Amino acid sequence: MSSEGDTVDFAVPELQRRKLFRPDHVGTTLRENMGLEIPERQVHGQDGVMRRPGQRVTGG
Repeated sequence: MSSEGDTVDFAVPELQRRKLFRPDHVGTTLRENMGLEIPERQVHGQDGVMRRPGQRVTGG
């Protein structure tokens, strides 16, 4: 066996034991796998300004 193979065979289980390397992905998206929150959906208005759905334009 190669030295790279030995490294993987021994290092990966130790990293998993220390919870530094996950055995597989828990989510279906990169955002879920990174543990990031899902942002509230935003849309572009006719004026090109990004707003949350239902947010009204104020001012003039």
